[in-house]
Amino acid sequence: MDVFNEGDCILVIAEVPGAEEASISVELENHTLKLRAGGKYRAYRGEVGLPAEVEQSSLAWTLNNGIIELRLKRKQRKRKITRSPSAP
Repeated sequence: MDVFNEGDCILVIAEVPGAEEASISVELENHTLKLRAGGKYRAYRGEVGLPAEVEQSSLAWTLNNGIIELRLKRKQRKRKITRSPSAP
């Protein structure tokens, strides 16, 4: 599996030749993505660490010619605004 950092989202690409769409299972646990897929003659299993926290509900994937692409949105960090005391 290959992981690409694309600004506001993370792209994961995996090769799963012969896998059937109905067999694809994706789990997110902490900073780890777990992928399972299968077909008539093969089963695939893999996991990869993600470089940032992601919104689980944003998971979208496509399967095309044995290549699965998974996209996840990064979680937006809330920025803390601090003010320095004004000079007299």
